[in-house]
Amino acid sequence: AHHGCLLKACREAGDPRRALQLLPLVPDRNIVHYTLCVGACTKAAAADKLCEAEIEEILGAVLRAMVSDGVQADRYFMEEQVRALLRVGDLRIVLEAAGDSRRPSAAQAMSAMEAMQAARLNGVFPTGLLKAVEQTLLAIVRSSGQTGQPSSQEQPPPSQPVPSSQ
Repeated sequence: AHHGCLLKACREAGDPRRALQLLPLVPDRNIVHYTLCVGACTKAAAADKLCEAEIEEILGAVLRAMVSDGVQADRYFMEEQVRALLRVGDLRIVLEAAGDSRRPSAAQAMSAMEAMQAARLNGVFPTGLLKAVEQTLLAIVRSSGQTGQPSSQEQPPPSQPVPSSQ
C-alpha cells in the first residue's frame, strides 16, 4: 500500500519522472498505479512544466509498461491520458474555453482524439464527460481546417497504444 502513497505523492507534486522510476518497485501493479503515473504527467503538463514531446515520451513509457505488465486500460485511465495531452487539470475547462487562452490547440485536440480512437479500437469507451469533450475537440480541429477525424489504423500509433479494459 505504501507504493500507492508514493505514486500519489508524485501525482500531487507533478513529478511524472519520479513516478515512472517508482513504478517498477510496485508489486502487483494495476490500472490505478498507471493512472496515478499519468496523473503526475497531467499535473506537470497543466502547469506548463512539460513540453509536448515530454508528455508524449512519458505517456508512451507508461503505455509500454502497461502492455508489458498485461494491465488493461479503463475509461478513467483514458480520461487522465486525454487530460495530459490537452494539458488541463479538469476536462470541463475544455468545454468552457470556447475562445480563450485555455482552448487546446488543433494539434493537442488531434492528439487527444487519436488517443481516444486507439482506446476505442481496444474496447475502452469514453465517459460521458469525455464524449462531450470529444465533440468540442472535433470542432476545434475542424475550425483549424483539418479533416477532424483521427487517422484510423489497424494498429494504434506507438505513442498511443491503449490496452483494452473489458
